[in-house]
Amino acid sequence: MIDGSDRVEFANVEVINQRGFVLTCRVGDHVVGVPELRMLLGTKIHRTGDRGRLVLRRDAAVNLGLLDRSRCESVRSNGEPCQADRRADSGFCWSHDPALAGARAAAQARAVTGAREGMMRRQELGKRSGH
Repeated sequence: MIDGSDRVEFANVEVINQRGFVLTCRVGDHVVGVPELRMLLGTKIHRTGDRGRLVLRRDAAVNLGLLDRSRCESVRSNGEPCQADRRADSGFCWSHDPALAGARAAAQARAVTGAREGMMRRQELGKRSGH
């Protein structure tokens, strides 16, 4: 079974040709031959002229040249690959590494708390100065 971290979704993919069991697709700036057997559940393109979502295993996307090995392997919500450098110990940048989800949540909580405390200090200073 493939979990969400091993799947890559590309939006707005156009099938420009079909030869046998291989679809020639325009994925962003790339034109690649995608074997139908590599497409995962959730793919919405099947024949020439179709435009929609392509879902692949991460390794298949890398092998097709759709993900740069030196860049984060994640795909942004607009269907384009993340352009951030990947971490040395992961295939992802800090923002997309599933192993760092807890650290990102903690950092966000600290940022919200700090912003809230700063706002309260400014309000208190405003009350003291009569504004």
